[in-house]
Amino acid sequence: MKTHPFLTAALLTLLHNTTTFAMDPQEAKGIIGELEQFCGNEVNQVEQTTAVTTTEVLTSAEYQSSSSTAIVGKRKREGEEDSAKIPVKEDDVNQSISEKDLPDFLKLSVETDVAGKESESISLNMLGKSLQAMADYQAKASEAEETGKATLAAGYREASTISEEAAHRYKQSVALLAEEKEDESDSFSFEGNALQLKADYQVRALEAEEKGEITLAAAYREAAVTSQEAADQSKLAILAYAEGKERKGDACNLAGESFQLKVGYQIKALEAEEAGKTSLAVGYREAAATSQEAADQNKIAVLAYTEGKEREGDIYNLISESFQAKADYQTKTIAAKETGKTSLEAGYREVVATFQRAADQRKQAVQAYLEGKKSEANNSSWKQY
Repeated sequence: MKTHPFLTAALLTLLHNTTTFAMDPQEAKGIIGELEQFCGNEVNQVEQTTAVTTTEVLTSAEYQSSSSTAIVGKRKREGEEDSAKIPVKEDDVNQSISEKDLPDFLKLSVETDVAGKESESISLNMLGKSLQAMADYQAKASEAEETGKATLAAGYREASTISEEAAHRYKQSVALLAEEKEDESDSFSFEGNALQLKADYQVRALEAEEKGEITLAAAYREAAVTSQEAADQSKLAILAYAEGKERKGDACNLAGESFQLKVGYQIKALEAEEAGKTSLAVGYREAAATSQEAADQNKIAVLAYTEGKEREGDIYNLISESFQAKADYQTKTIAAKETGKTSLEAGYREVVATFQRAADQRKQAVQAYLEGKKSEANNSSWKQY
């Protein structure tokens, strides 16, 4: 694996004897390993061969686990027989599904997991969870209606419908995997994740309103809106891949990923606020804002790719990458501070600053490129960090 340019700067910052803080050797060893792994993922992402993982920061982790599949590029499934197909056919995708199908899909999930088909197993498992949510929300709608709570019942019914939509997306994801259309499959899976999160957050908002917790309800409503933004980006990715525009599709999916990360940070901020940890809440809000910046840069990249400006789009994607990495390390800084690990906190703050410098440098690259200084742009966008 190539050495990521950020790794050198980060490790020098953390370990050089001229730094302004001293780090415990054991802590240093741990962070080095973590940074090496992270930076390895970063460089693989730039080379279009890796996955982007979001499970660490999102509250509804069960719906995010399938987002750890590859977003960028084509995946190879080693050790699988060509004849080993998932028994979900394309012409079955649009057929109605209900909670009665749940045992069958869960059985398939176990079978595919045993067969080593992780992506298929995850999508089938998530499909089952969405079917269960669909049934649960429908039952709650009936209960609310019986007690004369029409508004609450309508909200539950809407959440049930959205959960059914999510289940269909997972089903489409599995069908496309059987046809080895991996990018499209990932996009349907990501859309399913986002839709299910939207349904869940709408329900949380409903129930908070029912208890008179207006501020809490507003925060959940905001999370639901952001989840819909993520779903919209996945839908655009599906269209892009169908048109053979892979880089545009990748950028759409990465924007959706940043929106989902933003949701996770928003919820963590909310939880911290409820626990009376104001500074912690502020930190998570800052990370959410940074993830929004990352998503915005990906959306600009999508526009560039649409106009055939490939190099410009690539640089905007790199800016997004820097912002999302910054957001991730902002949350690590928060966690280190919360646990009293001051030297680790200081190290993470330096990493955050490094990614901000990377974003700034890459923005200069865009400006240089737009002004026709292509040589300068190349130097700026790939400057070592």
